[in-house]
Amino acid sequence: MTNSWGDAEAQTKLDGVTQSIIPNGDRDAFAALKIDGTVVTWGKSNYGGDCSKVQRQLVDVRDIYATDTDFAALKADGTVVAWGSPNLGGSCPEGLADVQHICATTAAFAALKADGSVVAWGLLSTRPCQIAREGQSVKAVSYTHLRAHETVLDL
Repeated sequence: MTNSWGDAEAQTKLDGVTQSIIPNGDRDAFAALKIDGTVVTWGKSNYGGDCSKVQRQLVDVRDIYATDTDFAALKADGTVVAWGSPNLGGSCPEGLADVQHICATTAAFAALKADGSVVAWGLLSTRPCQIAREGQSVKAVSYTHLRAHETVLDL
């Protein structure tokens, strides 16, 4: 039986959800962050509905971010775990650490690191992506659907 949450079996896994359930941009998959810092997903597997390949890494998760086809989890230790479409944002750069915040666009992620640098991954060619020039320190990353481009920096 299917219900408004998408998958009847998923509803049984939602005990202890701490924040709103996060849909991907296309609403073909969902991720839920539980009180214990673990993540539950459901929906189309190629849109992030199946996190089984990274499930063991999804502990001590602080926040979840979503593109149209992918999810990224920011862990308490500043590392990032991504899943979904590997050709888009479902695979983050190896060794990505010291992350303070993540910004999600429709097809890419940008991570603000503690040292003020920004690491971006995913389909970056869909729209212009502005990264700080050498010598500038980034204070925040953001994205808006109101303009025809991403705003990745607030200097």
